[in-house]
Amino acid sequence: MNINVQYIKHSCYLVELANVYLLFDYYTGEIPKLSSSKPVYAFASHFHEDHFSFSLFSKLADVSNVQYILSNDIKKKYSKNYFLKKGVTEEIYESINFIAPDMDITIDDFHIRTLDSTDCGVAFIIETTEETIYHAGDLNLWTWEGNTAQENEEITEAFQAEIAKLEGMHIDLAFLPLDPRQENHFHLGFDYFMNQVDVSSAYAMHCWDDFSVIPKLKSMDCSKSYYHKIRN
Repeated sequence: MNINVQYIKHSCYLVELANVYLLFDYYTGEIPKLSSSKPVYAFASHFHEDHFSFSLFSKLADVSNVQYILSNDIKKKYSKNYFLKKGVTEEIYESINFIAPDMDITIDDFHIRTLDSTDCGVAFIIETTEETIYHAGDLNLWTWEGNTAQENEEITEAFQAEIAKLEGMHIDLAFLPLDPRQENHFHLGFDYFMNQVDVSSAYAMHCWDDFSVIPKLKSMDCSKSYYHKIRN
């Protein structure tokens, strides 16, 4: 299995496989030089400005073979005319794959499934002939110190119901939120996912440039069974 993973910014990662690139949740930052011989599949999990920007299209303007797979809440947020005003050509717009939660589709050689987010949009599961890759977007256990017990219980149940849909699946690469703004709750979604899903390698994201949460999680007792799988 030949995989190269590069962190770009926030929840954006570039995954280079043997024959393709997968770009997730680009909104800013420098994209490394891409080989002209490999197509690019660009994913955006939802419309939030820290996960999607129209600069995605200009950044990939020189790439001859690009497929866009965007959450359909982006289409609901921005009209076709708005896309065109932002410089997206009619041809590119018509080729975009807008994808809703709980969909199961095939694009070229990829089998793509989506989960419903506990915030906005979708999480992606991409299955190739050799690997399975999961990008959570904003699907996370968003419990907060200031919430009521009922609010945190409801979001916990919603998150666990989505992760249950991965039962029996092996994930080679998982990109998971680890958000320091959640204070003492920062690790709960990451930890639950790692304990419920068979994962080979996990990458933290949505850290708001506070990467101290990664070694912090690795040092916690709860991560003893999987800390060696965290690659950041």
